[in-house]
Amino acid sequence: MSPRKSSRKAEKEKKGAVVAFDPFNNKAHRKPLNRALAYDVIQQLHARSECMTTHLVASLMLMYRQGINKAQLVHKVDWLRKQVEKRGGRVAGMEGHERVKLVEQAVQHLGAAIVQHRQDLYEPAISARHEYKNMLVLGQYRNKIVHLFFREGLWACALYSFGDRMMERGVDKALLLREVQFLYSLLKKEFVFKLNPEEPEDLEAALASMINDGVLSLTPDQRVEVNPNGEALFSFLCALFWPFIDSYYVSAMILFSLQPDRTMELTQLVQRTQSLATTLYHESMLCFYESCSLETLRSALLVLREWQVISVTKSQAKGQKEAKSFVSLNKPYHEEGPLNELVRRISRLRKQPPVRKNVTRSSLVADIPILAKL
Repeated sequence: MSPRKSSRKAEKEKKGAVVAFDPFNNKAHRKPLNRALAYDVIQQLHARSECMTTHLVASLMLMYRQGINKAQLVHKVDWLRKQVEKRGGRVAGMEGHERVKLVEQAVQHLGAAIVQHRQDLYEPAISARHEYKNMLVLGQYRNKIVHLFFREGLWACALYSFGDRMMERGVDKALLLREVQFLYSLLKKEFVFKLNPEEPEDLEAALASMINDGVLSLTPDQRVEVNPNGEALFSFLCALFWPFIDSYYVSAMILFSLQPDRTMELTQLVQRTQSLATTLYHESMLCFYESCSLETLRSALLVLREWQVISVTKSQAKGQKEAKSFVSLNKPYHEEGPLNELVRRISRLRKQPPVRKNVTRSSLVADIPILAKL
C-alpha cells in the first residue's frame, strides 16, 4: 500500500468512517484478533494442563513455613487435590496410590528445598540466607495451580486487609467490592483465565460462589465475613496471593528513586527493584522472599505503565545494535504526594510485616538507601 493510500485510509478511520475488517493489512484490526487468539490458546492450555503431588506439596510448604508434620501434610494434600479438581484443575498420578508414599516422593523430588527435622516434621529449607532461593523454587511449583484460585483470592486478600474490623463485625459488601476491583486491576496481567478478553470480569460471581461453598457469609445488612468452616481455604487463598501483592508494592516503591524527572533503563530498574525487595525482606519489612521474582516485577511495571504512572520510551544510541527501553515518571507522579498515595493503597492489601514503618519515601530513605533519588 502506498504512503498516500495509507494516509487516506488512516484519515477515514480517524473521522469515524466504517472500514472493512482487514487484519492482514490493518494493524489496528490485527491486534484484537491476536489478543483473542492468545487468550484462546491460554484457555486451551489451562484446560489440558495437569499438576502433580509435587505442586500441591510445594504450595502447602509455602503456607506452613514454620513446619508441618507428615500426617497433617498428607491430609492437606488430599484436601488441596479436591479444591483443585473442584475448580476444573486436573491432578495426575494420585488415583490408586497410597497418599503417604506420594507425599514422601514429592518431598524427595523437591530435594534441598524441604528439610526433614525429625521423622515426621517437614519445613521449607529457608533458615539461612543462602537457602532463600528455595522459596523461589517452591514458588515456581506453586504457580502451576495459583490461577485456579485467582478470583477467590482477590476477595480473601481484600477482606483480610480490613484487619480487626473484619473479625469483629464483617465488612460492608460495597466497600469490600471496591477493594476487590482495585486488586483485580493490579493483578489481572498475572493471571489470564477467561476465554473472552473483552468480557467484563464478574467479580461478584466469585463472592456468590464463596458464600455458597461456606467460605464466606453475607449478613442481612450486607456485610461479608469469614465463615468458621471456611477458615482453612481463606488462609490458603491469602497465602497464595500475598507474595504477588508484595511484588507490586515494591515496584511502586522503587519509583520514588525516579522523582522528580529522572530516567532509567528498564532492565536496570527491574534489577534495582529486585534489590529493593531483597533488602526489605532482610529488614523484615517484607514477608515473602518470592516477591523478588523478576518475572512478577516486570509484570508490575507493565501495569504501572498501563495506569500511566510511568512512561516507557525506546532509544538507540549510535553504535548500539538494538534500541533500549527507558522508564520515567509521568508528570502527576513527579511529586511525592500521588506516588505516596499509590504505594499506601497497595500496602493496605499486603500481609503486614513484622517491622512496620510509615510508607513514604522520606521516612524510609534513611533505612533503605536504594530509595534515595538518583
